[in-house]
Amino acid sequence: MKAFQQGKEAYRSGNSNQPNPYPSMSQEGRAWAMGWLVAKEPGNWDDIASLYDDQPG
Repeated sequence: MKAFQQGKEAYRSGNSNQPNPYPSMSQEGRAWAMGWLVAKEPGNWDDIASLYDDQPG
């Protein structure tokens, strides 16, 4: 999912205070937030990451 990847990139870019560009309750908003968390805490969210990484888009 594109939003998930964007969330990971936002954290990894060093700009970890970057706001979520999507509405927080939208599917994209949740995916972005999960991507951010996965990048912040590798290993803690692998099961969630697999849910989003498997989705096309």
